[in-house]
Formats: sequence, C-alpha cells, structure tokens
Amino acid sequence: LLGIYPVVGVVLAGQQRLVLIRKAAGDTVSRIAQGAELDGWTLTEVSRERLVLEKAGNRKEVSLQNNGGSAD
Repeated sequence: LLGIYPVVGVVLAGQQRLVLIRKAAGDTVSRIAQGAELDGWTLTEVSRERLVLEKAGNRKEVSLQNNGGSAD
C-alpha cells in the first residue's frame, strides 16, 4: 500500500499524529491523520519508528527509516 504512496514524513505534535504521503506522481503531498482511512486501510498508529494500518482483521506494520535527524 505505501509502496504506491511514498511516505514523505511524519508529524507528531501534541495529540496530533499525521503521515505525509505522495498520492500521485508529482509534488502533491497529502496529510493522513491517525484514525483516517486510505484505500480501505485505517491508519491506527503513527510514530517515528513505524506506521500501523488495519483492514478487515489484517494488520500491516511499516517500519520507517530514521536518518538520525530530529525536530525536537
């Protein structure tokens, strides 16, 4: 699923948890909030290390590469 939509970044600000993805070829970046749906999958967890998506009892964990940078 995320092979189709490359992850550009993750936003963790207070209670807000978002993943930034490219939904189409080009420069358009979309924000997907934790709890939102993407192609029938629900984004159930967003952290610096991973994303978790669930659909019809299936669970998919996506590890995120960390370049060592931090916005803290």
